Amino acid sequence: MNALRKKIKYPSLRGAEGDAAISFLFLIIFMFLVFVIPSKTFALSLAVEPDEILVENVALGKPVAVSALAGEKMKLKIINKDATSCIYTIEILRNEQTTAPLTAGYVDIPQAAWIYPQVKEIKISGKSFEEVELFINIPKDKKYAGQKYQVVIEIKTKKRQPKDLFVLAGQIKINFSTATYAEAKNVQK
Repeated sequence: MNALRKKIKYPSLRGAEGDAAISFLFLIIFMFLVFVIPSKTFALSLAVEPDEILVENVALGKPVAVSALAGEKMKLKIINKDATSCIYTIEILRNEQTTAPLTAGYVDIPQAAWIYPQVKEIKISGKSFEEVELFINIPKDKKYAGQKYQVVIEIKTKKRQPKDLFVLAGQIKINFSTATYAEAKNVQK
C-alpha cells in the first residue's frame, strides 16, 4: 500500500507552477471586480429613450426636426439615474462605426452630418432627465430621394477626470426614408 501512495502525486500550489496559478487566479478575480461589477452598477445610472426612432418621407434640401416628422413629440430623452450631475456627449455615427445591425431594407447613411442634435453636449442634474431635439437635413439631390437610411446616435458620459477608467454609453438607431424626388420638389415650392 505504501508503494501505491508514492506513485500518486497530488497537485500542489507550491513552486513556480503554483505561483503562476495563484497569480492567474488573482488576475481573474481582479478583472471581475474591476470590469464586471462596476459596469453593471454604472449601467443602471444612464438610460436613453426611445429605443429606436422611425421617420418617414423626409423632404430633401431643408432641415427639419425629427419630432415634427414623427407626428408626435419624438425627442432624444437622456435620463441621469445617478445622484450626481453628469455631462453627456451626443455623437451621430454611421452604422459601419458601430456593432448595431442594419435593419432589413435600410442602408447606412452616406453622411452622418445629415443628422445633428440640438446640442452636442449637455449637463443633466442627478436623478433627472433632459430632452434633446434631433434634426435631419438631406441634400436636395435625386440620388437621395426615395431611399431608406439608418444612423446610430451614441450618448456617452464625459469623463470627470482624465484618469477615470469608465465611460457609460448608450446607442439608439434612427431609421428614416426620404421623400421621392417629385414629393420633394412639391415640398420645396
